[in-house]
Amino acid sequence: MNPRSTGKIRVAVVSGGPSGEHDVSLASGRNVVTALPRDRFEVLSLVWRRDGRWTLLDADEGPPSLLDGWEAGTSPLEHLQAALGLLRRIEPSIVFLALHGRGGEDGLVQGLLELGDLPHTGSGVAASALAFDKRGSKLVFRSAGVPTPPHVEVRRSDLEPDSGKVLRHVVSTVGLPCFAKVSDSGSSIGAYPCSTRAELATALVMALEERPLCLVEPLLRGTEVTVGVLGNTGAIGRDAPMALPVTEIRPCSAPYFDYESKYTPGATLEITPARISEDVADRVRDLAVRAHTALGCDGATRTDLILTESGPAVLEVNTIPGLTETSLLPQGAAAAGIDFPALLVRMVELGLARSRRHRSETVRV
Repeated sequence: MNPRSTGKIRVAVVSGGPSGEHDVSLASGRNVVTALPRDRFEVLSLVWRRDGRWTLLDADEGPPSLLDGWEAGTSPLEHLQAALGLLRRIEPSIVFLALHGRGGEDGLVQGLLELGDLPHTGSGVAASALAFDKRGSKLVFRSAGVPTPPHVEVRRSDLEPDSGKVLRHVVSTVGLPCFAKVSDSGSSIGAYPCSTRAELATALVMALEERPLCLVEPLLRGTEVTVGVLGNTGAIGRDAPMALPVTEIRPCSAPYFDYESKYTPGATLEITPARISEDVADRVRDLAVRAHTALGCDGATRTDLILTESGPAVLEVNTIPGLTETSLLPQGAAAAGIDFPALLVRMVELGLARSRRHRSETVRV
């Protein structure tokens, strides 16, 4: 298949993946496949199945018809090698990443694509891995002067000698109530609110059964907001990072913005632009751009913050924001006059611009 045979940009939309966000990713992928303008793009859908295999679907033949079930190999490495071979065979102009969570948002697939010299949307390996690692991103934020909540780190080995000592240290440092969360996850998966020492003890055990490192942060009181950023770090002009309008997040029944609140229609009141002063909105948008650039992100990101009495604090940066019916990035873009198809086109343009810049830098080296 030759990308120039149709005169259109061939886009391979990748969704699914091995994480707990598999279903959300599939929903994002379906939305992208449906909305990409067919006058400019030839669209293919590549699904990373739960069993590790990859399936290529024809996105424009009514109900997706199976073109190729890529079954080679049995190990995760062999599945990834087969996927790279499949991508090389279909020769996309760019890979549109609609993956969420571990394996798709943490730099693994980005590294695979960059090894294959395949342009993709979003951030590169280092920025993706750093943003996904809550501990690493917090260190970067503090170094860059971006306010972020304090935290205590707890590892599996810490609990074995004296779990009581660990609990006393955590409570004396961050207090109660607090949040215990695994260091590398998304969509509020692996995040546990704790009001008592007993709840904290249970949360630490549960979190450390999932991953080797848990962060504990104070449960800050304030208004949750989120800000989308479009642009490539280091770029100038039209491709430079710019913040979208701020969205205010108010869960209708849950005490915080958990998984159900994020993906259940009607579970959360989302107000764009947020009901905050212009000065606060400008401060929040500036922090989102600073967080995006401090991590070295490209394309579209979404920064989550909380507005406390002492000022805004950055919680995390999502390098592959959701693109579902309830997702926040498209809401911010719409408030800026960018409809959903135009947002996707912009993400493709930024991915192609990033690829051209990196290839130019490689040639100069």
